[in-house]
Amino acid sequence: MLGTGTLSSCLVIYLFFSSEYIIKKENNFTRRFLSHPIIQENILNLGVDSYYFAGISGDTLYLGNKTSPFQILKIDIGLIDKKLVKVIPEGQFTFKSLSYEVSDNSIFGFDGTVPVVYTCSLSSTIKLRTISYQDAFFSQLLVLDSLHFAIRTKEGSGMNNVLGLLDIQTEPKIQLNKNILSSKSQNHFDTDGKLLFDHKTNELYYIFFYRNQILRINRNLNLIDKIKTIDTISVPMIETVKLKDGTTKMSHPSKVINLSTTLHDGLIFNRSSLMGKHEIKESWKSSSIIDVYKINPSQYWGSFYVQHRGGKSLSHMLVTDQYFFALVGNDLIRYKIRQPLTDGMNGGKPKNHKTE
Repeated sequence: MLGTGTLSSCLVIYLFFSSEYIIKKENNFTRRFLSHPIIQENILNLGVDSYYFAGISGDTLYLGNKTSPFQILKIDIGLIDKKLVKVIPEGQFTFKSLSYEVSDNSIFGFDGTVPVVYTCSLSSTIKLRTISYQDAFFSQLLVLDSLHFAIRTKEGSGMNNVLGLLDIQTEPKIQLNKNILSSKSQNHFDTDGKLLFDHKTNELYYIFFYRNQILRINRNLNLIDKIKTIDTISVPMIETVKLKDGTTKMSHPSKVINLSTTLHDGLIFNRSSLMGKHEIKESWKSSSIIDVYKINPSQYWGSFYVQHRGGKSLSHMLVTDQYFFALVGNDLIRYKIRQPLTDGMNGGKPKNHKTE
């Protein structure tokens, strides 16, 4: 019996380290699924599927609406009470995509096609005042604090994506880093991605849409680390064609592999579009897959499913110390975060994992 027990223990240890080697070293795209990392608690039907998370302040969620840009929806974290707040921006501009971000007790409004940034304290009526005008056009903006912003903009005749800092108190107000978004092809499309900021760690991250890489960046736009996602697409398969006016466009849409991303306290949550080995197709038809990456040290932490609702998949996520909020179709869903994820926030090791 003692020999059988020892042999069984050795076999379990061997299988564990073997699976770790396959995932981390050979990188043949085998996911490791966390054991019940989130538990569904409440659902609120919003009526439409055009909302996105502007942020959270205290016990209140703030949602922007792509089709109604002059309204903000306030919802308590219990998903019981909700209220529409009117937004009144200063000036007379024609916006294409007026968006919002909540930081501390303020809300910021911006539309990169119009070089303007607004702010206002959170109140019953949001009257936005201008804090930056004609300083920069941009495709993405993140609030670092009330005076400093990270942006993604275009530079040069090739319209390359570059990252920059906007400081509304200094001259010049814009500082660009032209090297950090390095292209692996002759076009700028493969540098497309999403810029993120973790207020708890005070660091920026850039996750590429078409390749398996995340950049970890400090507030001065210096590269700290390059993190690989678990899939194997390191070089985007993008075909382009040059138009008569000299501009370049994709000849056909390329597959986006990193669909939606958020982060919190050193964990990155990424919705992937790629199926790993041994995964069940039926699960992919009914769920969105979320891959979680730990920042320090950088490693793949695990994965979990978020169920579709009404035939719609997850579009946006927001994470706090206690909750995982998801927008799925018309529904806002609150999940309670459990130990497999809180361990990652607190610097622990992954527990109770299984591989499918």
